[in-house]
Parts: sequence; C-alpha cells; structure tokens
Amino acid sequence: MADVRALDDDLAAERALAIRILLARPIVDATRSPAEFRVVARNRGWLTEWFETSCGWQLTVDVMGGFARLAKRSAYPDSTRPAHRVRGGELPFDRRRYELTCLLCAELARHSLTTIGILAAGVEAATRTGPHERFDVTYRRERAAFVDAFKLLESWAVVSFSAGDVDAYVTDEEANAFVRVDTARLHRLLVSAMAPSSVSAATAEEAAMALAAEPRYGEAATDPESVAPDVRTRWLHHSLARRLLDDPVVYLEDLTDAQRSYLGHPSGRGWLRARAAEAGLPLEERAEGLMALDPEGRFDDLAFPVAGGTVAAAALMLTAGFFASEDSRRLVAVVSVASLIDTVRDRLRRHPGWAKKYREEGGPARLVDEALELLECLGLVRREDDLVRPMPAVARYRATEPKVPQRQEALL
Repeated sequence: MADVRALDDDLAAERALAIRILLARPIVDATRSPAEFRVVARNRGWLTEWFETSCGWQLTVDVMGGFARLAKRSAYPDSTRPAHRVRGGELPFDRRRYELTCLLCAELARHSLTTIGILAAGVEAATRTGPHERFDVTYRRERAAFVDAFKLLESWAVVSFSAGDVDAYVTDEEANAFVRVDTARLHRLLVSAMAPSSVSAATAEEAAMALAAEPRYGEAATDPESVAPDVRTRWLHHSLARRLLDDPVVYLEDLTDAQRSYLGHPSGRGWLRARAAEAGLPLEERAEGLMALDPEGRFDDLAFPVAGGTVAAAALMLTAGFFASEDSRRLVAVVSVASLIDTVRDRLRRHPGWAKKYREEGGPARLVDEALELLECLGLVRREDDLVRPMPAVARYRATEPKVPQRQEALL
C-alpha cells in the first residue's frame, strides 16, 4: 500500500512539474528542451484534460513534430508582457515589429522552404495597398525590424536558416539565406477563438478585443445571470484559474462581483486551492487577494528581486518609499513620481559608481520609469498619471532587520 501511495505521489509531482513547465513556456521544443518535453509528452492525455477543465486552454502535444503548444487565452490582454527582441538587449517589440511579424507569418504560411529575399518581396507587395505602412527594404531600420521578427520565430522553432545568415540582412539588403518553415508550429501560434479574417474592427484595439473574445462563455463576464448555470460556473472556473496561474498576483478589487462571491464560498475557494495544489504551487491567501508561489523559482518569467541589474536594484530601492515609516507595514496611499526621481537622483549623487548609464540629463527620470514599469509588471504598483499607488503585495519586500539565531551552548 505504501508503494502504491509513493507511486501516486511521484505521478502527481511529475504532472505538477509538467503544468509549471507549460505555464512558463507555452511552446516546448523537444530538441532544445528534451527533458521537459518528455515530461509533458508522457502526461499529455491528463494534461490536455486538466488545462481544458481548469483554464479552458487547449494543449497540443505533437510527439512526431517534437513540440507542445499551450494555447493560453485571456479576456484581459496584458501590455506589461510584450514580446522581446532576441538580439539587441532584449528590448520590447514595438508596433512595427508586431506588424511585420504578422505579415511575415502570412507569407510563411505559403511556403515550406523559401528565402529571406522572397519573403521580403512578399511583405513589400502586401503593404503596397491597405492600412499597413509600406515595407521598404532600402531602410536599415525596416530590415532590422524584419530580422527581429525572424529571430522571434526562430526562438519558437517555427523557422530555421541555412546557407546564409539572417543577421547579415540588417546591414546588407542583398544578404540572403534559406528559410525552412515548420508549418505545424506556425499554424499553432494563433490562439484566438475567432478567425482573424472574420473580425471587423475600425482600430487595432477593437481588433485585439474581438480576437480575445470567447463566445462559449456568452455574456457571463458582464451579466452572469443571463447565461445557463453550467456556463456561468465554467466561466468562473476558467477566469479565476487563468488569473491565478498566469498573473503575478490576483487582487480581489480587480474581480467582478460574481468572481468575488464565488471565492467567498468555501466550495469556490476549495476548487481554486485544489488547482493550485495540482500545479505544485503553494497558494498565499490574504484579505486583499491571492498569489500562487513558485517555491523553486524556476518557472517565473520574471524574477524579483534578483542579484545584479540596475533597474531591479532601483525598483527594490524605491519600494522603501511606499511605507508610512521605516518600522511600519502600512502603505501610503500614493507617492509622486517626482519624489521617486529625487530619491534616485540623491542615490546617484551619493554613489558615483552606480548606474552610470543613467547619469546624463533625464537619466534619473528614465531609471524611475523603467523601475516602475518592472514593479507594475509584477503587480506591485499602479501608475495613475504622475502618482504611483503601492499595491498590497509590495509589503512582501519591506526591509527588515536580519534575524540572526542566538548561538546555542553545547550541553556536555
């Protein structure tokens, strides 16, 4: 009996590991991450059902193709987690790079083997008419954005290159290379419930919201009583599990009345606790909200605090100004951005060797902006014009005196 329980515990631990792997990396490649892919592939049947039941997310595990794809969806697109450039310091994608990535994918769907030059010509032709800014390969900035789109797709193993160097295209518009396309992965990139071709929208924002919509929930998000009880329960389960498993912190103030009411009931709170436990994530429950913790620190897409890094150090330093006093756990209501800039400016003055790239005119303001962006991404603050509102979770980072255990005398 003990052996059976041990086997069950081992299986539950492996499945929890597989869940965390997919939450951290929705595309798992068998060649680049063989151990992680094997864990996912071994449990693919159970994982597929778990993600559908818990989150309403579709999981595809293509063993022959050598990849797993978790199609995450959210009714609340998160601008704090953009795609990042693989080269050039991992700067976030701008609008142009997103646009070229989409146009490039449309061209790649027509070829399994092609070249950079053919794809560039196709994108250029596609942008001669319509709402897109014309793609002009004679400009280096355009070629750089095009290469960033290629490199992002390469990082997902959607494309691979041979007989040439894609990076060379940035400096030389005549540079070329063969591009091999994994069409199975390419067609799994889109996770919207609606086909993009069916969306009619006047602005990019309207299009994004239309693609984020999920008709199977009906009007449950805005009018829970207008849908059938099973639809309402499904939406409550999926919407809450998505937030818990995919967001740094879930604040009750951000939830709807129906979601708060469900969490206030023992059965609703118990259901969510069980999902966190199955994922191997301890659930921290506070009056203000919930947080699923990664005890190993292996599956967070953004670690904080972290050793090294000027922005992370500045962010941690700024949190000290969010408390009423050094000895208090009470947060102030708001802090002005100007006062935070003064804090950074004073630190730069007192430590001449710190943050050298932020010492030029406007440097302190830029460092504060980047530090607040990091804190906002983690759900620790919210910016409201020229004011910063500390959120309850930031209290986890309050500086305290280190606790040194008293030396114990040996008893002889």
